[in-house]
Amino acid sequence: MKPRTTIPIVLVLASPLLPACGNRSPHLVAFSQDPTPVIAEPLFTDSYSGIDDARRLVIRDAGTWQAVWAEVVGQRTPVPEPPSVDFARDMVILAAMGRRGTGGYAIAIDEVSAEGGAGELRVVVRETAPGSGCMTTQALSAPVTAVRVPQTDDAVTFIERTETFACE
Repeated sequence: MKPRTTIPIVLVLASPLLPACGNRSPHLVAFSQDPTPVIAEPLFTDSYSGIDDARRLVIRDAGTWQAVWAEVVGQRTPVPEPPSVDFARDMVILAAMGRRGTGGYAIAIDEVSAEGGAGELRVVVRETAPGSGCMTTQALSAPVTAVRVPQTDDAVTFIERTETFACE
């Protein structure tokens, strides 16, 4: 018996907030089995950012990067300089988990790949949470991470993965 080959499927929901979507129904988008990996250089990862809500951002210009960085560093003084990005060549992909009631949470961008011929980047984001038996710091956290990738006008699709640590 041959092993099964599966193709990852992502459910993309149409949103009324997107004017081009109108009243379309949800549809499925199939990704190729052989996406082309994109080099994603880590820019920073922080467990205690100032971003209180979950976000997935594609930042293609310096002005937006400065504004988002101000949110990332929150009330820190002195305000650290943002990691340098040449937006003529590169862009930033940022994933924020939002505020959590304790430590022990993490977020990562595991993979960035280009879908050949589709004009689309696929970004795999992994959120990790502590299990019920885990000891955690009793401080608010707001995990965030960002990578630098080559600049493109391609659409970006985020694929979400979640994990829970078992700490028995």
